[in-house]
Amino acid sequence: ITFDLSSIKMSPYPFEDIFVDKDGVMIMAQITKKGGMLAEFNYFKDCSNDNLDLAGAEDLASEFIKKIGYTNMKAVWTADSGNTITINFASLVNGVICYLDLVKVNVCRERAVVSGLEASSYIYNYTTREPKTAVVSVNQVKKKVSSEIKIETVRLAIIPKGETNEILAYEFTGTKNGTMYYIYIDAQTGKEADIFMVIDTTEGKLLM
Repeated sequence: ITFDLSSIKMSPYPFEDIFVDKDGVMIMAQITKKGGMLAEFNYFKDCSNDNLDLAGAEDLASEFIKKIGYTNMKAVWTADSGNTITINFASLVNGVICYLDLVKVNVCRERAVVSGLEASSYIYNYTTREPKTAVVSVNQVKKKVSSEIKIETVRLAIIPKGETNEILAYEFTGTKNGTMYYIYIDAQTGKEADIFMVIDTTEGKLLM
C-alpha cells in the first residue's frame, strides 16, 4: 500500500475487515477510504506472560508505525498494564510535539509483537501546519508553575484548546509529594492553558 498523508483528512470513514489466523483468533482492521491509512487494528489473542521490557516494546511499536506510513513521530506516553504495553506516539512539527496527532500502539509482551493500533486522533486532526513561534520566553512563564512542584523537564508542544483550536505551549513536567504533573503555559500569551496529574490505575498510569 502507498500512503498519501495529504489526503487522509478528506474522508476518515474506514473500510473494515475481520479475519482469523490459523488458530482461529480474530483479527480486525480498519483502513481509510482516502489515503489507505491503517486506522485501527486489533489482534485478539491472549497475552499472558512478560517477555519484553518497555524499551523493547517502544522499539517494536516505532518500527511498526514507520512501516505502515506514520512517519516523523515520537513516543510521548507509555502505559504498562502488565502483559500489554500501550505506547502513544505524537507527530512532530519542526521538532515540536503535536499532541493532536496521536497514534496508540499496543504491544504484547509475551510474543513481542504489535497486537493493536488506534489512530483516529491522527486521522481526524493531521494537517500541514505552519510553524508557531513562542512570544514569551520560558523564564517568563516558569513562575506560573507552583513552587511546590519540582520541575524536571521543559519543552514546547502543540496542544488542543477547546473543541477546534490549538496553541503552542510550554510543557513543564514535575513532581509534588511523589505525584507527577504536566503543566501547560501558552507560549504566546503566558497564561496557564492546562494541567494534568498522573494517577496509578490497574491499566497503568493515566493522566487526569
